[in-house]
Amino acid sequence: MQGLGSSSVNEDLLCVGDYVAGIYAEYYPHMAGELEACLSEYLRTIVREADQGAVFTSTLTGDGLPLELAFSTAVADVRYTLDFVHVEASARLTYLNRVLSERSRRAIPAEFHLLIEQTATRHLKYGAWLGCRHSNTGTRYKLYIESCPQMKVTRSSQHDHIRQYGKLCMLGLQPHSGSVEYYYRCPHLEGWQVDRICRDLGGPRVDAGFINEKISEAYGSKIIGQYPSQNTGISLAFCGDDCVGISLFFFAGTILGGDRRARIKILSLGDKYGWDLACYEAMTRPLSERHSINTYHGLVSFAFSGDSYNLGVGVRPVYAANAQ
Repeated sequence: MQGLGSSSVNEDLLCVGDYVAGIYAEYYPHMAGELEACLSEYLRTIVREADQGAVFTSTLTGDGLPLELAFSTAVADVRYTLDFVHVEASARLTYLNRVLSERSRRAIPAEFHLLIEQTATRHLKYGAWLGCRHSNTGTRYKLYIESCPQMKVTRSSQHDHIRQYGKLCMLGLQPHSGSVEYYYRCPHLEGWQVDRICRDLGGPRVDAGFINEKISEAYGSKIIGQYPSQNTGISLAFCGDDCVGISLFFFAGTILGGDRRARIKILSLGDKYGWDLACYEAMTRPLSERHSINTYHGLVSFAFSGDSYNLGVGVRPVYAANAQ
């Protein structure tokens, strides 16, 4: 994508948005109103601002599209992430805080207000993204906040255990609950290090062998030592002072292969574990014969808490006319 601001690109974004909303509405018809109020309206806002003549390119996806779909086996809901590219990166968190205040009356909790000040005065790549989740119980939001070297995080002593393996790159804040997830980029990560992180945190005890087993299953062969990606991500989810979950992230192309192969693997795992992946299957159907190394599948996540395990994947939206 050459960047928002071109009329043809703007039309493509709206077409993709309509296509995505249409498929979601097929599988979740009771959420059609929320999809129109959130997804469609937000995309129109982005395009309307882009029509002023500026050219915007998002860092959210590989082709600059400011929208990514998210699928999780943890719960059957509608998930997607938006990048409000028409707002300066350093001002996006402030902007999104205002959006949440107006739409959901759930602004950023007071204890995190310092984040707004810290990001507003720094040179950032994207500043913040907005994650939207629609379910039977309503709409919830998650703010993905870009970290900066001067950012001060709560529970700093607990993060000492992971800083030796990686660098903090993002925070995920859920205003409705105040829970927060810390995302680290950890090159050359190995299974025993993950096991040690869990043990040192005193959080959910996850066996390194169990983690290795599930990632190896998706990879297609047993992983020994270092994980296959040199750019592994790891996140720690906190509720209050308690670490309640740990997730590992990889580029889907590294673990699952190209779009066709990734799709086959994910659907196969869904059959094995009884996951409801009908909406994912429909949304990615145009990719069923796509072999390009430039994948529409983005990051794949493996989330663990105790002996439970869930798979998540981000997918750059596509509709049949563009799946080349």
